[in-house]
Amino acid sequence: MYGKQKETVLVNAKSSPSERSTAIDGLRGYAACAVIIYHALLYPIKDHAANYLGNTIWSFSRYDMLGRTLVAIFSGETAVMIFFVMSGAVLMGALDREGHISRLGMLLAKFPIKRISRLYPALIVCLAAMYICYETLRIIFPTIYPAASLRNTIINMTLYDTSVHGATWTLKAEILAIPFIIICFMLKRYLGVFGLVLAAAYSIMIIYFPQWSFGTYYLPRWLIYFVCGFIAYDFSKSRVVNYVMSGWMWVPIVIGAAILRPLLSMQSNIATLIQAFCIMLLVSHLPGKSTSPLSRIFSSKMSVFLGRISYSLYLWNVIFLNVLLVPAVKFTSAKENYVEYGIVIGIVAALLSIPFSIISERWLESSGIPSF
Repeated sequence: MYGKQKETVLVNAKSSPSERSTAIDGLRGYAACAVIIYHALLYPIKDHAANYLGNTIWSFSRYDMLGRTLVAIFSGETAVMIFFVMSGAVLMGALDREGHISRLGMLLAKFPIKRISRLYPALIVCLAAMYICYETLRIIFPTIYPAASLRNTIINMTLYDTSVHGATWTLKAEILAIPFIIICFMLKRYLGVFGLVLAAAYSIMIIYFPQWSFGTYYLPRWLIYFVCGFIAYDFSKSRVVNYVMSGWMWVPIVIGAAILRPLLSMQSNIATLIQAFCIMLLVSHLPGKSTSPLSRIFSSKMSVFLGRISYSLYLWNVIFLNVLLVPAVKFTSAKENYVEYGIVIGIVAALLSIPFSIISERWLESSGIPSF
């Protein structure tokens, strides 16, 4: 999904190419926090989570209706899709600007290397820490914590399989998206808007005909969001998005982006397309619009701080969630009162993750090869 871009930002007609969008950082921070709460809420009821998510809110008892509403508001899947749209927008902007100052062949050769160097160091260190933490806890509390697999941890570091750190499936999607990003960049470079129309048409087609995705890992699930990100980059330079999001029109757009699909049906193709379109408008609206209510919300100091460490926070919170939730779910009360347990444990896990995320962002994300 990921990750946060250091040297490149979205720009609009009123922004300079070097201006960083703090609002985009803030949106990224809130999305990372939503993922934490989402996983904390679902973990105690993981045995029937699929049925829980598959039913609409109206089919539950009052307590479960509250829980289902919170799961929709803090939907981790929606947060990930927002990450994908932001990633597509920022990366398309980076390639577009680099394309004006670098040779095309050199640019395309450097792009995969920079993306890999951006994503893997923090991933590898986090997984190593996860293995050490889990094995230490197993030795101390053998009846509570299960054994960790070194072999599976190493495989997860490659992103070939993501069973140890389930949230890293999004990083696998980011890596697999590299050739598609390059193809879309080339289509846009030589065909202009029509090139993006072709990319959008293909991404919609494989939602309805997944056999045309050629077996690529979850391609119908995430490509549409990257393509919407590519379009969002161009939209961010247009006055049209200002008009569409004017007044209170941003309210239904935010509802469509964040709540509509997870509240009603995650399986609906129409809901997927509506969500992707709304996230595209939201992401293209934020850069450079300091007077926008949404921009002011996402540009707060806390939002921007969480956005800056969001990639590492996304990785490290899983360790603390598991450390806290594995013993908690052994109590029946945790499963019966999963809303209260989930919110409290999610907040605690986020707070415990922040110091490690700050270190990871400083020494693993910010150092090394300048990255996309």
